[in-house]
Amino acid sequence: MNQKTVLTPMQLFFCAKLMDAVYYDYAYLAAMPDVQKEYALHEQETMEELEDQGMIERDFDDNVEMAEDLRELLTPVFLGEKEGRLDVEGKPSCRFHSKDGVITMTVLENGKITISGSSEGEIRALLKSGQDITVHGADVKVGQTARSFTAGELQDPAALNAAVQLLKGEV
Repeated sequence: MNQKTVLTPMQLFFCAKLMDAVYYDYAYLAAMPDVQKEYALHEQETMEELEDQGMIERDFDDNVEMAEDLRELLTPVFLGEKEGRLDVEGKPSCRFHSKDGVITMTVLENGKITISGSSEGEIRALLKSGQDITVHGADVKVGQTARSFTAGELQDPAALNAAVQLLKGEV
């Protein structure tokens, strides 16, 4: 999956609602204005934005259908049980959401969330950036863990594999 899209935190929130999300990362929620204030107005404006961008369609009865490619892209974000986060000093965090072998990467920066399909190969490339990193992995059934790696340590295949596994939420 090579699809990529950019959403506001509010747009992502209402996509989560449409998909009956099971999981929702607090970082996305914290980046939003208070949705409880004027909820109906926020919902109407955001749904109109999503419709204008072709991400959803509404019929005359106001039933909403999400574009299938967007639904596929967001499924690991809202329904996956595994998540990883890559932190590099001075850069926005990259989050990796996994479900059934499908990985979606998100980057929250400047009030926008870039969402794209990812792969283990892309994760490995990011880890080989030559910088010290911290990786966090979480599995809702097992728990979470974090580990820091220096750029030098990531040259070792065993350390690189450990970092990849954490980012895939395999804790």
